[in-house]
Amino acid sequence: MQDPIKKTILDMLELQKLPESQQIKILEGIGQVVYEAVFMRVMEELDEKGQKEFTVALDRAKTPDEVVSYLTEHVPNFDQLVQEEVEKFREDSAQFLEKLG
Repeated sequence: MQDPIKKTILDMLELQKLPESQQIKILEGIGQVVYEAVFMRVMEELDEKGQKEFTVALDRAKTPDEVVSYLTEHVPNFDQLVQEEVEKFREDSAQFLEKLG
């Protein structure tokens, strides 16, 4: 399974143009930030029962793919959340770079 978070980051930030080794390094850094933002959004969107179920799924998951698979299956707007968080990251990064001048 190709991780939809990584795929969205690659697509929206147009990282496919880079060599694969650079893509992997960038995805490691950006991916962590986006994963955390997505997980926080998911927790905000779930009701109390859903939050408990997600916490159990996180504890049981052996790989990040299992977590993403759970989210894809149980959060109807998961793809949209991912896109929004990648876009937010891109906008925040652009503003930060703009301030650096």
